Amino acid sequence: MKHAVRLLGRAAVLFALSTTILRAQSPTPLAANGRLQVINRQLCNEAGTAIQLRGMSSHGLHWFDNCFTQSSVQTLATDWGIDVFRAAMYIESGGYASNPAGLRAKVNQIVDWTAAAGIYCIIDWHILENGNPNARLAEAKDFFRTMAQTHAGKKHVIYELCNEPNGVDWATIKSYAEAVIPEIRQFDPTAIILVGTPQWSGLPGDVRSNPLTGSFATNVMYTFHFYAGSHYSQEYIKDVLQTVPLFISEWGTSNYTGNGGNDYNNAQAWVDLMSGNNPAGIKVSWCNWSFADKDESSAALQSGACGSGAWNSTSPSGTWVKQRILSPADSWAGTAPRTFTPLPARTLVGYWHNWNDGNFMNLRDVSTKYNVVNVSFLETASGDGFTPTFTPTAPYTEASFRADVQALQQRGTPVIISIGGQNGVVKLTTTAQKNTFVQGVKQIIDRYGFDGIDIDLEGSSMSYGGNNPDFRNPTQPATVNLIAAIRELKSAYGAGFIVSAAPETYYVQTGYNTYGGTAGAFLPVLYNIRDILNYLHVQLYNTGTMLALNGQIYTSATADFIVSMTDMLLRGFPVAGTGQTFPALRPDQVAIGLPACVSAAGSGYTAPAEVLKALDYLTKGIPYSGTYATTATYPSLRGMMTWSINWDKAGCGRPSYEFVNTYHDYFFGTPGTPSVTLTSPANGATFTAPATIAFAASVANASPTRVEFYQGSTKVGEDATAPYEFSWNNVAAGSYSLTAKAVLSSGNPLTSAAVSVTVNGTPPPGNGDILGPDCVAKNSTVAFEINPANRANATSYTNWWSNGGSVSITNPAGQPWKATVTFGSSYAGGDLCVGVNYSVAPWYKQFCKTVPVCTGTPPPTNQAPTVSLTAPANGATFTAPASISLTANASDADGTVSKVEFFNGGTKLGEDVSAPYTFTWGNVSAGSYSLTARATDNAGASTTSAAVNVTVNAPANQPPTVSLTSPAANATFTAPATVSLAASASDADGSVAKVEFFNGSTKLGEDATAPYEFSWTNVAAGSYSLTARATDNTGAATTSATVSITVNGTTPPPAGDIAGPDCAAVNAVLTYELSAANRTNATSYSWWCTGSTASLTSPAGQPFKTTINFGPWFSGGDVCVGVNYSAAPWYKQFCKPVAKCGNARLSAEGWIEVPENTVFPNPTTGAFTFVADRPVRGLRLFDGLGRPHLTTGALDAGQRLSFGERLDAGSYLLRIEYADQTGRTVKVVKVGR
Repeated sequence: MKHAVRLLGRAAVLFALSTTILRAQSPTPLAANGRLQVINRQLCNEAGTAIQLRGMSSHGLHWFDNCFTQSSVQTLATDWGIDVFRAAMYIESGGYASNPAGLRAKVNQIVDWTAAAGIYCIIDWHILENGNPNARLAEAKDFFRTMAQTHAGKKHVIYELCNEPNGVDWATIKSYAEAVIPEIRQFDPTAIILVGTPQWSGLPGDVRSNPLTGSFATNVMYTFHFYAGSHYSQEYIKDVLQTVPLFISEWGTSNYTGNGGNDYNNAQAWVDLMSGNNPAGIKVSWCNWSFADKDESSAALQSGACGSGAWNSTSPSGTWVKQRILSPADSWAGTAPRTFTPLPARTLVGYWHNWNDGNFMNLRDVSTKYNVVNVSFLETASGDGFTPTFTPTAPYTEASFRADVQALQQRGTPVIISIGGQNGVVKLTTTAQKNTFVQGVKQIIDRYGFDGIDIDLEGSSMSYGGNNPDFRNPTQPATVNLIAAIRELKSAYGAGFIVSAAPETYYVQTGYNTYGGTAGAFLPVLYNIRDILNYLHVQLYNTGTMLALNGQIYTSATADFIVSMTDMLLRGFPVAGTGQTFPALRPDQVAIGLPACVSAAGSGYTAPAEVLKALDYLTKGIPYSGTYATTATYPSLRGMMTWSINWDKAGCGRPSYEFVNTYHDYFFGTPGTPSVTLTSPANGATFTAPATIAFAASVANASPTRVEFYQGSTKVGEDATAPYEFSWNNVAAGSYSLTAKAVLSSGNPLTSAAVSVTVNGTPPPGNGDILGPDCVAKNSTVAFEINPANRANATSYTNWWSNGGSVSITNPAGQPWKATVTFGSSYAGGDLCVGVNYSVAPWYKQFCKTVPVCTGTPPPTNQAPTVSLTAPANGATFTAPASISLTANASDADGTVSKVEFFNGGTKLGEDVSAPYTFTWGNVSAGSYSLTARATDNAGASTTSAAVNVTVNAPANQPPTVSLTSPAANATFTAPATVSLAASASDADGSVAKVEFFNGSTKLGEDATAPYEFSWTNVAAGSYSLTARATDNTGAATTSATVSITVNGTTPPPAGDIAGPDCAAVNAVLTYELSAANRTNATSYSWWCTGSTASLTSPAGQPFKTTINFGPWFSGGDVCVGVNYSAAPWYKQFCKPVAKCGNARLSAEGWIEVPENTVFPNPTTGAFTFVADRPVRGLRLFDGLGRPHLTTGALDAGQRLSFGERLDAGSYLLRIEYADQTGRTVKVVKVGR
């Protein structure tokens, strides 16, 4: 409260408290809600659920000491059902300033009593008489520092920094808060802090343009106070609630004096608003004034109740408020541990960009194949290293971002907040910084519902400025505090909370050969969190080369590099120079981190084929072409990580989502995707030539237009209806690779896995000279041999040959009597022959076998597709940054086109898999380009189009824009004038080199840096045309529109010593000037006025003039000036009488005559009295900014109303609305004491 209170003697009453105090609330507010936090302007409990606290405020602790005992506090908790008690510790009027030790002890008691009762406690620094909180800044800092140190860690303590500041603006209050808050935060980094607002905590909206920020804003709310008998308008507060976190730490049912009768109807309207019935939907917590037995309307207890301990002896106001506390009853959401999205056994982790770099995408649009999403990044405010900050990037709002997080979680994808990144500095050098960091991270996790944290510290975050020689027991503070912070976060959230890390190889594996400084700097952290670490995915990129455990050096982007760096984590490794070994991590704790495409990292992009070789070797033991060997296989390897999802989608010239598609298919297969399987013949089946092979295929999750059957790349048949079958007849001896291709309606084929079969030659007749098949297929490879009957006494075999053409023949090593013959595509049939030398007669003999082409041989070899680039036209030109649309025509005579790729030289730009084949190449810089299209058909044959040459020219320079912003058009000045010129200039494709200012064609001056300004001085009388001309960095220039001004000649003062008006109105601002005749030899001037004025100032360089603000109290007087001369008369004084003009006062609607008895006294230092001259429908009082300060109901003629005692000094407009629908506005002036 704000007003002097009669001091009451302390009643020496002792209470014998029972040893057991029963609690009516179960659970208590404190047990149900735990530590409080502010989330999106709403007071929330520890679980992040919005809550409203309802309670009572004490009156002055030193005046009503016997009202505040353990018994009264417990009764408030049990019988009244309060959630919060405010301990109002007055500073002046015999309070803390007079008895600091006694009041500190009383506050400490109340803190303990409220804890025992299970309710929250507000410690209120209750300023009043001196409304500037800075007047006792040193005492406030000492008090709150002591309180925070005494009660650190107590979840129920709330600090109110200053009750009802008045007579000062928000900037003054803010500076006080910024000085006091750190005193609390060094011991209690998470407590709720309440900050008072101007005009007796009546203008919280003033905070909006200049709020507390950074660490000063964490868990901070602003106070608003109202009294139902005085505050009738809610529109202002409804608007403020949209942007400012409010706590109504004091309100009453009476008017603001604490008396004047209780307006319960208006009070109910306020209670409804505070319960959440407001446009923002915010539940506003409150304390009612006051729990005391003072003889005033707002007191909650009957007079004398405290002396007898009658805590339920309520006044009419107390009865009414108690009912509003008890009903509706509190319904706490509780603080049950959060549940987190389960972590998949095999992870495909992708980082998501929380910024728009041209690759932005909404979280909800991330590919479903990513089963863990890391949001990048949580950083620290202004890089201070310890104050966490995270804001979803536009177009996200906090609500829409949280909704997208939940959408991913609902499909089973954990969403993790990644801490740090390349630019996010985290360095916790003190325990206090660690505490601030942990609390801030928790608030961000709770606000957005993240499932865990990912530690991605780089650069200066790893520069600890010292080493940890024993990585197992680090001593460097930044390391120790980081470990503690991670462990505290894990402990706070429990087993389901995910902890991962993504350090660079330099901070981990480099420790094998160099340890110290930043080399191996993450090992101490990793070692000390390995028991709570879910998985580690070291960044295997931006690295170059690394030493492996086998002593070899491997280069990134190779299978060897992936295998060796992963194996090092899975086997453990000696840490250089320490004599200690970093222990092995479990396979399920290790994932492989790689960039999604070439542009995603400086180096280290690894082709999928290399990665798959490494995965096959690590997880399955399948040999690969590398030289690094592991000692075991790791089938339970955790998975893969990529930087980043956005880059993966963009593709960088490769297929979109290549990373996640490749490794999702590797780890999980493709359930639910279309597929075709060759079900017959069986793999490895054998036949005898001439054979009949029955093809059969099944198709899943698709309805093809047909299924084609192939031998190698040669189509042998097809079937358009299920069951898909084909009989291949008269198949010659040979080995065949068979596949089935399902052709979809889109034209794209699905190809089955290959099935290998062998067709053996017909068993040779007993008298055949050369044994082998009697016919062959084109493009087949078949074995022949000389009949053993013809090999007796053979000493050598001359070359085998054939006259059929398109044949190649080889002999198996050591078996020259055999031949392996490949019959080409143009083989048309012929003889296969061999000559044999013998050691006895017949000494030499030649044998031949006729080998025709088998009937039923497959059709001719696959024909390559045709393709032409139809757009852009050859020789076309563009302007950078260009967008070039590429279009191609492609067709395939004996199959389908599977894709068309577009190239600039040898660099692939993109591809399209369906007609029309198009691709848009965006943001193309200046240069000459050779473009081609390459079409690939369903059999793998490809054709490249003729090249199309285009040129992208550099853009033509755009001239700058400029406008003359000062002076205003048609402005007037008095000679000799000073004219301030200012211009606004910008350049869309470069920079502004200079801005020149002109009068006509005459240059006046220039400015080379913004803001572009020039002061033109001593300007003579005349008319002038002013322009500004901006020139950019390439020399292009633009001239602004002309601004015309007039400089008038100096008007000679009229006769008399001092020229100026003979009368002045209240609050008028007028100029007076000493005549030129009296200024000769003058050296100095001193002006004053004998009447009451607000201010006198002289224009710069014109001390012989003065401008007077006559203010609200001017009633007439003399305007005088004293002049010193350099010659006789040496000094002289001149005066001019100035009367008060008329008896008019200015209203918002112009000059009106106001009856003196309508509002009086006016001006006033205290309260105004309004007398209704006729029936009034209502009054409304507004300040100069249009903010309401009073709204009343109807008044009868002659009825009086007092108001305005609490207003700050200033001018206000009182709007009188009469019952006859007429109205008027009266200006009233409040003057400071």
